[in-house]
Amino acid sequence: MATKLIARAEDRERAYLDSHHKDKILDEVFSVMPDVFVLIDDDCKIIDLRASSFSSFDYLTSNDINRSIYARLPASLQSQLYSNIRQLCTNHHLVTFETDIIKHGRKHYFEIRLLMSQPNRILVVFREITARKEAELKLNYQAHYDELTGLANRSFLSVRINSLIQRNLRSNHRFALLFIDLDNFKNINDLLGHEIGDRLLKETAIRLDNIVGRADLLARLGGDEFVVLISEHKPLEEYYKIAQQIIDTLARQFILSNNELFVSCSIGLVVYPDDGRTMSTLLRKADSAMYKAKAQGKGQFTVYNETIDREITRRYLVERHLRKALAKQQLEVHYQPQYDLLSKRIVGVEALLRWHCPEIGPIGPAEFIPVAEQSGLIVSIGDFILDNVTTFIQHQLERELPIRVSMNLSPRQLREPDFVQSLIAKATLYNIPRHLLEIEITETILLSDEINASECLAALHSNGFKLAMDDFGTGYSSLSYLRQYPFDNLKIDREFVWDINKTTEANSLIKAMITIAKELNMKVIAEGVETEDQVAFLNTAGCDVIQGFFIGKAMPEADLIALLEQKNAVISASSDSELENQ
Repeated sequence: MATKLIARAEDRERAYLDSHHKDKILDEVFSVMPDVFVLIDDDCKIIDLRASSFSSFDYLTSNDINRSIYARLPASLQSQLYSNIRQLCTNHHLVTFETDIIKHGRKHYFEIRLLMSQPNRILVVFREITARKEAELKLNYQAHYDELTGLANRSFLSVRINSLIQRNLRSNHRFALLFIDLDNFKNINDLLGHEIGDRLLKETAIRLDNIVGRADLLARLGGDEFVVLISEHKPLEEYYKIAQQIIDTLARQFILSNNELFVSCSIGLVVYPDDGRTMSTLLRKADSAMYKAKAQGKGQFTVYNETIDREITRRYLVERHLRKALAKQQLEVHYQPQYDLLSKRIVGVEALLRWHCPEIGPIGPAEFIPVAEQSGLIVSIGDFILDNVTTFIQHQLERELPIRVSMNLSPRQLREPDFVQSLIAKATLYNIPRHLLEIEITETILLSDEINASECLAALHSNGFKLAMDDFGTGYSSLSYLRQYPFDNLKIDREFVWDINKTTEANSLIKAMITIAKELNMKVIAEGVETEDQVAFLNTAGCDVIQGFFIGKAMPEADLIALLEQKNAVISASSDSELENQ
């Protein structure tokens, strides 16, 4: 009997030691964990609590044992904990939820797990997850918002558009997308720097945000592209008013670091479901409409229509074949003669590009030159024309037939930083007198913000190249340009020539142009001359040179030489000094 009592005592001692050992181990484990472990009974009274010095959840301590777990918790957490405990008691499965608490002016995030420990016992584990949560929120922000402006980005916009599409599938209620692009934004970055450019984008976002309604969304897609999603069903005219309001708002002066900036924008407008039933279709068509607005003069909005899609498809087709034409040398330079009314001789030619595409037939310059401008191919095309022109002039010099050749340049070519030097180098390489090469300048070039026209034209003129003002009278500032830039020749546009003898006003206008040119010591070249009556009038009015079908169409070099010889219009008698004065 005594032996059994001793054995039982030893067992109790071992059990006590084992329990004490386990408690010690658990204490060591809890001491290095960031969690707070709270064991509660079915009355939500705290039975046990373990927490380390690493734990940041300090609402509960060991002093709260035998108190309700709700006693010192913030009110918002009390209600959350209560509802989740009820869920656990119903389902008996692990419950996890997250909450946030404002502490010392900063938001802290906690994860709370609930599990049944034993009958009538619940284990509640509190863990702070602020660092992880803030990282997740940052990633989520970066995924859905633009870092520079704080606006929604393409991803967020996609979610909203797709949500609207799903909502409107049955009702067919319309909504609108306005695709906005700032005009000539690249110039601001290049001239004033990216810091000013970024500030302009921020200010633009603020102005746009003041227009957008609460139910609508403003997003920045990147660069200087913005999209406004007007989610409400409205009459089409209301969408148009908003587009015009945006244009007017952005047209107001911006003042950034003492820089006064005036910005215009182009907008493409599409409407669901008329213009598309998917996000990608709507954005693509809005983008196409926006580029149409730019092509029509910028600072305006264009409503999408099917014609735009056909134009875009055609433009891509032309661009693809134009690249092939350049690679395979399928382009041709033709020359249209210019006839001097006084000496009755051909004294010059204009170099004009012609293209007969084997796959889609002849394509006119009015179609493929704008495509070349937009795609950047115009620089390569310009080099191709210049090579042909200088070779042509060289051939005529070898035949002792010096003749002046005029050629058109695009704004993009003149933007090339070494354009003037490359032109000089080309003339030197082919040993060509520079006065035999004339550069035709249009008002488009002079209006371009991207070109220092005054500096460029002065450099061309001072280096001996001739300058002609092309399409005179078709713009708004031509008279001031004649005084401002060193032009040698003035070209009267064919539109005015075609109106000769149709009205007294048309004849008076032509005479006035010629008088102005003479007063400024310029020679006058009339384009588009087709009839004897036009020739007679121009001769009487004092025009110097005519160009048009009356003399000859643009033709290949061989045909031009044949024409010169046939009409006995060879200019071998012309001296270099005479040509320089033309």
